[in-house]
Amino acid sequence: MDYKQIGRLLQIDRGHVNVKPDIAKEYGLDRDLKGDKAIISAFNKIAESEDLRPLRDPKGYMALDVNAYDYLKGQYRATYEKMRDDIESGMMAGGSYGIVAILSNLDGVVRKDARNALPKNFKYSELHFTPVDEGLKTQIADFAHKRANLTFAYMNKRSFEKERLVQIRQDFIDSGAKFADLVTDSWKHKEKGNVLSIKTLLKNSHNNQEGFDAFKRELSDPDTIKKDNENGIYAQYTTKTMPEAKFLLSNKKYLKDFGFDIKKGRGNVTMSWSSPSIDKKYKARNLNLDGLNMQKSSQL
Repeated sequence: MDYKQIGRLLQIDRGHVNVKPDIAKEYGLDRDLKGDKAIISAFNKIAESEDLRPLRDPKGYMALDVNAYDYLKGQYRATYEKMRDDIESGMMAGGSYGIVAILSNLDGVVRKDARNALPKNFKYSELHFTPVDEGLKTQIADFAHKRANLTFAYMNKRSFEKERLVQIRQDFIDSGAKFADLVTDSWKHKEKGNVLSIKTLLKNSHNNQEGFDAFKRELSDPDTIKKDNENGIYAQYTTKTMPEAKFLLSNKKYLKDFGFDIKKGRGNVTMSWSSPSIDKKYKARNLNLDGLNMQKSSQL
C-alpha cells in the first residue's frame, strides 16, 4: 500500500473522516476522526504499519473522490473550451485570444476567482475536502458560465454599453457569493456534529409527523441490529408503510451527513446506520442471549 492508497481510505469530508469498520479494526483506529491532529495521526499509523515513513502533512493525499476543488476547475475548463470552439467555428462573433489566455492560465484564474468569492478565513485548499451535491454542482456551473460571459464581454467591450458591462460583472460577483454561501453552509452543517434537527426533518418531509414518530422509535429501540465483516455492527430498519417510506426518502440527503444509508427497494425502503450506542445495544442483546443459552444448557 502506498500513500495515495492510504489517502483513499481516509478521505476528509469537511474536517472529518469516517473510517470503514474493517479498516478501523485492522489498524486500531477510531471510526470517527475529527481535526488535523487525529486525522494525520491515523494516516501515519497506517503508513508506519505498511513500512512507509510518516508524513508531516499528508492531507494532500486525502481529498474526496468528488470534491468542489476539482469540480470547479473542471467546469471552468469545459465552459471556456466550449466558448473557444464556438468562436472558432463561427457560431459566436469575436476573437478567441482572451479565451485561450484564460485556458493557458486556468489554475491561477480559478484560484483567484474562488479566493475572491470565499470568506477570508476559508482556505481555498479546503475545497478538496468539500463534497459536491446537486445544488453546489448547479451553482459552480453558473459561476463558471458567468465568468466566461465576463471574459467575452470585456474582450468585445466596444460592442457592449457601459451599463451592460457593469451588470455582467455584478452577475459574476453575485454568482460567486452564492457559491461561497453553499460551501460555507455545508461546512457549518458538518461542524454542528451529529445533532439531528427535528425542524429540518419535518420541513424536508412536509411535516410528516407519522413518519417522524416511526423514525424516532427506531432510533431509540431498533428492531434489527446486525454484524458483518464489511459494515461491522449496524442497525437496520425496513418499512413498507407509505408515510414512513416518504419520510425517509425526503430526508435521504440530509440524513446521509449523519451516517444514515437509505435505499429504496421494490415496495419498501431500508435505513441502515451505526453508532456507539448501536454497538452497546448489540453487545447487550448478545450478552442477554448468551445468558439465556447458558441457563437452558444448565437445565439439560
